[in-house]
Amino acid sequence: MIDVSPSIFSLKNIYQAYKSCRTGKREAVNTRDFEVNLYAHLRDIHSQIQTEQYQPSRSVCFYVTKPKLREIFAADFKDRVVHRLLVDALEPFYEKKFIFDSYACRKNKGTHAAVQRLKAFLQKITKGGRGQGFFLQLDIKGFFMEIQKQILINILQKNIKPGKIMTLCQAVIQHNPTDNYIVKGRMPERGILPPHKTLFHTDRDRGIPIGNLTSQFFANIYLNELDQYIKRGLGVRYYLRYVDDFILLDQEPDQLLRWRGLVIDYLSNHLSLQLKDSTVMPKSVYHGIDFLGYIIRPRCTLIRRRVVQSARKALSQSLPVEPQSGHFMSKELQELSLLRFHRTVYHGDWKTWRALQSRMNSFFAHFLHGDSFRLRQSMEKKINQFRGSVSVEKKYIRLRPASLQYFSSLKQQVYYFLRLFPHYLLIVKVGRVWEIYGERADDLGKIAKIKSCMRNNGMKTYSTRSARPDLWIKLAHQWLLPYLIIKQTDEISDRVKVRFPIFRGDFVLEG
Repeated sequence: MIDVSPSIFSLKNIYQAYKSCRTGKREAVNTRDFEVNLYAHLRDIHSQIQTEQYQPSRSVCFYVTKPKLREIFAADFKDRVVHRLLVDALEPFYEKKFIFDSYACRKNKGTHAAVQRLKAFLQKITKGGRGQGFFLQLDIKGFFMEIQKQILINILQKNIKPGKIMTLCQAVIQHNPTDNYIVKGRMPERGILPPHKTLFHTDRDRGIPIGNLTSQFFANIYLNELDQYIKRGLGVRYYLRYVDDFILLDQEPDQLLRWRGLVIDYLSNHLSLQLKDSTVMPKSVYHGIDFLGYIIRPRCTLIRRRVVQSARKALSQSLPVEPQSGHFMSKELQELSLLRFHRTVYHGDWKTWRALQSRMNSFFAHFLHGDSFRLRQSMEKKINQFRGSVSVEKKYIRLRPASLQYFSSLKQQVYYFLRLFPHYLLIVKVGRVWEIYGERADDLGKIAKIKSCMRNNGMKTYSTRSARPDLWIKLAHQWLLPYLIIKQTDEISDRVKVRFPIFRGDFVLEG
């Protein structure tokens, strides 16, 4: 039985819980409001827990659409501090009770550990891919919305003595966020979410909100009863679970069918749950197991098609577009020349590249746990054409180490692009004028009959007072010169404006 020391609810521990909750959330409005009167809020939490009068505050309801539409209730920051305190108190005890092969929301577990464990199971059951094996993949219908609150409380009372911590658990579990909430964003139209996917259509004695730390932890405690039954009661050797998605493996499909019936009865009689599909049949492991974004077979692990499509879509949305070839070329030049013009448009701000880096690296990290060499190679090829801003190093996307933000002068910026794009004509915006640099700058300046000027940093250039670089673009096309247009941004680095590529023009053989 858990008999928590009173010191677990001390101000020191509440402060540590607050520090854990604020990580990565310092800019959020709720966090800043909490920190304005930090000591008063911590004392308020301490007093409410000690007097057993704690009640959750207003929640924020919003909806996410990826990978599918879900209803989220985010707790107030004060409540998140209480949730962290509660989980920190209970987790050490329940970690000893959980089976090894439960992988959701646990330290040193997670999706990739579950996939590696499943691959090891497949190797054992098929004897290295030489024998037969079957799997039964089951999923619980509307799991979080169907959890019976009283059953969960009864499970907790088996191991927790009456007192402050049990009272706190009951307050969190019995709280219905639909009684007091605000909506962030747009609510979906009525009927889009089925009744078993929303708290607005469940009974008051059922359902815990998705989005709270305690919901994930209590879900593991709730389904630990099923884990113990399958492992200890049925004696299933090859079994693992991630949230409400669980897999049983065996060499005989008939055995899996018998287990399916017993699992259905146990869920219904003891946990008041039901399977999403109670007629699912065992399949050969060689067909592949669709699990946590991968298709896992005894001899290989492939990336799920939906994940690949999402990655390609994210890449196409993040990378700049390529307009049609020959956009600026005259008809005569297109007819006479064996060359065609190819233009690549760059992003105009550094933040967009940072977003691309973090977004695509999450996909690349996912791909590295599967057999995805050709997939990563195709994506790296698309990314490498923007080598002025990003590069693929050691299988991950990196921003250029000499990022434009840290250049202390225009001269450094120009030389950086000259080294990166040799033989290109650089068309650079400096204030209200457009200047040119590069090997052919002198020739084009004389053709345009523009006098050169010498900057105080020793750089020779030619500039136009036009608000657009049309003159230099026209001359570059006439003389078939590849060029790079670099625009001045609003960002400032060491008292100098940051400049960034807008687009690059190349002439390529028609082939």
